[in-house]
Amino acid sequence: MKFWMRLIAVVPLLGGAAGFVVAVRSQNDAATTTEISLPAGGALVGNTRFCPGIPGGDLADGGWITIGNTSDASAEAHITWLTPEGHDTTVTVVDPRSSATVQLKDKQDVAAAIVEVNVPDAIVEQHSTSAAGTIRTLCTDQTATDWYFADGFTASSSDEWIVLSNPYADAAIVDVSYSTVAGRQRPNAFQGYVVPPESVKVLDVAELGARNEQVVSINVQASIGRIVAGRVQRYRGSGRQGLSVSLGITNASKDWWFGFGDTSANTAEQLVVYNPGETPVTVEVLVTGYKPKTAVVQPFSIEVPTGASSVIDMNSIGGLPSGNHAISITAVNNAAVVVERVINVIAVNGSIATTVASGIPQARLTQIWDIARINAGEKISVVNITSRKVTFSVASFGPAGDVPIAGLENLTIAPGVSMIIEIPDPAPNGPVRVRGDRNLIVEYVSSRGEGLLGYSASLAQPIAGS
Repeated sequence: MKFWMRLIAVVPLLGGAAGFVVAVRSQNDAATTTEISLPAGGALVGNTRFCPGIPGGDLADGGWITIGNTSDASAEAHITWLTPEGHDTTVTVVDPRSSATVQLKDKQDVAAAIVEVNVPDAIVEQHSTSAAGTIRTLCTDQTATDWYFADGFTASSSDEWIVLSNPYADAAIVDVSYSTVAGRQRPNAFQGYVVPPESVKVLDVAELGARNEQVVSINVQASIGRIVAGRVQRYRGSGRQGLSVSLGITNASKDWWFGFGDTSANTAEQLVVYNPGETPVTVEVLVTGYKPKTAVVQPFSIEVPTGASSVIDMNSIGGLPSGNHAISITAVNNAAVVVERVINVIAVNGSIATTVASGIPQARLTQIWDIARINAGEKISVVNITSRKVTFSVASFGPAGDVPIAGLENLTIAPGVSMIIEIPDPAPNGPVRVRGDRNLIVEYVSSRGEGLLGYSASLAQPIAGS
């Protein structure tokens, strides 16, 4: 079965082929304040992005927001920082076809950002720093009533916080549940939990009751209002180290795609599949884009119990070569799941750098993907998920608009193929655009900082309607 055939028909896959082993674990079920005026729900006016929250103080070392302007006009960006202590606003101007960085200053907890930009298709990325380096997180254009996190981790006294931000003028009321090996739990103290207007609440997952857990899957449902949910995790052992910062997932989906996977000799890769529904779900997994092409990796299926998660050890998949690949996950019978990918890069001395990211559902696949800023030597992973050859270019923005980077124009990629592209030196000064003549998946694999172990990998920004 070819990678692109999932777009045409769902064909049942047979697990348990001879010699094929998949390791799967299952579990059961006082800031300066500036007045801001946002509507009480629904869409905000203009190009507005919501960032999950930059941890500061005792949690991490702060960070910054990067704004990419691909338009021909100067952009004015209003950044409202929401913290548990209050909120304040910064205004910055981003020149045409360029990027600007706004540093988070002197925040002692978590600061979630609302970024309102007066030009279309601005790219907004959040960067969080710690001793383990910098983590890049793409900000979202959505608030929602439902948020999901498949991969939570509190083992070895690791810390996990859920960051609930309410950008609107009315209070939101949410119910929080979580699933571990003990089943699905709904702690009373977090049913009907109030998130006040224009505020942030930070929930310690251990205080919810999920202490020393290898997998904690979380669902936040707003019965009144719409919110943004982020997650900050600080790992202290049990195979993970460092910091991860992620946005939640707003919808469970039948189909998930990952443009980048890594089973190199010094890495350990996992998929965490969360079933938030009320019936068991079968999911089918297909790995493609690996090298050499002569390798044979059979598709397989796993069961995910009701209200629970299953963990897939990608390094144990029979026949999968060491290196990079792409992944497709499909839930059968119109069921819906949430999937996150965990990659641990392991040094010879035993140090570990952990990165966590979600995939993209089929409904958001597109031909154009943007990155606010990229450094020389960093990488872009491009995957062709169609049934035909795709031609694409990697472009930077200048006086003439987006112009392909020398050597990265009119590249071709066959169906089901994953291509890793390294950005040449000197790197573009502003935004970068990947444009194909058919749908692609694009992930940006960024450095954590010079000399630091590991990387941060997440989706580029899909441009809707392309």
